[in-house]
Amino acid sequence: MSAIAAGLLAHLKSGDHLIVADDLFIISQILFAEDFPSRGIEVTPVPITDLAAVRAAMKPNTKIIYCEGLSNPWMRITDLPAVAEIAHAGGALLVVDNTFLSPVLLRPLEHGADLVLQTTTKWVSGHGDALGGIAAGSKALVDPIRRQTDLLGGAASPFNSWLIARGARTLPLRIERASQNASAVAAFLEAHEKVEWVRHPSLASHPDRAVADRLLTSGWGGMLSFKPRAAAGVDPLDAMRAFSDHVQMCAVGVSLGEVDTLVYPMPKRGGIFRISVGIESAADIIADFSQALDHVR
Repeated sequence: MSAIAAGLLAHLKSGDHLIVADDLFIISQILFAEDFPSRGIEVTPVPITDLAAVRAAMKPNTKIIYCEGLSNPWMRITDLPAVAEIAHAGGALLVVDNTFLSPVLLRPLEHGADLVLQTTTKWVSGHGDALGGIAAGSKALVDPIRRQTDLLGGAASPFNSWLIARGARTLPLRIERASQNASAVAAFLEAHEKVEWVRHPSLASHPDRAVADRLLTSGWGGMLSFKPRAAAGVDPLDAMRAFSDHVQMCAVGVSLGEVDTLVYPMPKRGGIFRISVGIESAADIIADFSQALDHVR
């Protein structure tokens, strides 16, 4: 959040207009809904995959369009070249949170983005033992962000930075394995009678599969979401609890991007799960999910 706040506030002032995707990390949503307006920054949320809606939201004072490469938690994929074209035609910057995919799978700067912000707590570090964030882009755009962190704080500690640098050494290997595992888990879930829907870029059913084919050429990533299918008359939240209460190998946790598979139940999103698939044996993950789904009515 330090990277996101500093990255945006370094390039926005009172009277400016910001367009944001309507599917974002919840703390980002709160920042845009509550903090930015109090600073005189106008914020318009839009469905970022609807290019007509993005284009219609542009104003003469629009300075930034902000989105996630792969959204949290609905796993929508932003058509970065198309959104970049809209932003640049209006004199705005495109700023992308690339947390869910990491620079191994998506390099937004190569697809028209001006700045990339992401947590290094997740995939880059990979071991759940460090907190950090990064801002990447041209020197002209990054220098004001550096000034923000110098003035307001929020920089990672030296030890956290060392842990993140250590974790980054294995990032390509971990991402490759997690992507393979997530594809296998997604295929299993989609075929399961107790699963209502699954969203992972590897699936032909993904609403943005055509965009994924163009942008994700090195793998599909380790993040997926799904919803258990509740029987008639069963509360969807009961179906959610039945699954999360019975996973055995996989941990229930809010974080993501670690070597371990993490299951995050989201009751405020209608009982869906956000899954961060780890580097364990895919067969073991599937076996754990299978026995947990046995408890869903």
